[in-house]
Amino acid sequence: MQTSFPFLSAMPAPKDAPDTLVARISSESEAVAVSMRAKGFKQSWYAAQLGKSEAYISLIAAGKRPVPRWFIKPFCVLSGSNLLAQHIELRAALAAVREQREARNVIDTYADMLRAA
Repeated sequence: MQTSFPFLSAMPAPKDAPDTLVARISSESEAVAVSMRAKGFKQSWYAAQLGKSEAYISLIAAGKRPVPRWFIKPFCVLSGSNLLAQHIELRAALAAVREQREARNVIDTYADMLRAA
């Protein structure tokens, strides 16, 4: 796995996508595909920059391969957009809220059981 990307310090920082767009993205692969299309570069360019095959990038963009964690930052820099990272952060935040809600439901259930005893 390639871990050094010299372009990270040479390219401008990626910009955040609008919240309304982030909310509409349904998957990591969709975020990748949208970011690539918006930038206008071909998958072969991303593959060359990331040291991977075009087929590998294509599988990620099609949702047939998961987005590896090492891919996120360099991809965002290359695409000029934080859409992928923002999507991942949004999904993580939603999962945390779901966990908290489920934990509260369990506590409420146990409290009800205790009151009934």
